[in-house]
Amino acid sequence: TNNHEVIQDLHQDLMVFAISSGYTRVAVLQVGDREDDHEYTLGGVKTQFHTASHRTLANSYELCKQIDRIQIKHFKYLLDKLSGITTPTGTLLDQGVTVNTNQIGTGPDHSMTNLPYILAGSANGFLAQGKFIDATPNTPNAQMLNTLAAAVGVKTTMGGKSGTIGQLLA
Repeated sequence: TNNHEVIQDLHQDLMVFAISSGYTRVAVLQVGDREDDHEYTLGGVKTQFHTASHRTLANSYELCKQIDRIQIKHFKYLLDKLSGITTPTGTLLDQGVTVNTNQIGTGPDHSMTNLPYILAGSANGFLAQGKFIDATPNTPNAQMLNTLAAAVGVKTTMGGKSGTIGQLLA
């Protein structure tokens, strides 16, 4: 729909309201369906991210970069909203951790390894900040999920893997 991006920001506003009001401590927004068949209008041309991600179009790589930039602007919108709410111990952003990721680690083959994660917020000082960490190629995705769970006080062994990614810890 033509309102896709407006609706995405409205969902994020609702997430921030639900968290800041104490209604919930967790919110998840999945943008697009599993394969993201949403059509983005780029330079006046409608493009599906999924089609571009298979690198089947002449300018697929550039189209994916443009769509990534659109999505990262929405992530920044969410971060700005969370940063704008203060609590007795800091901003709402730093009380938890906000994550941006996707299901495509290596592009055309849609590998579930080497998934990109952008983490914002320290989970009350549990997570290190201001770092770029390349945890590939031997870090299982489950270990990232374990680290995020531990940051918010949940002990787990997701995917049969235990432990956290030490480089992410403060």
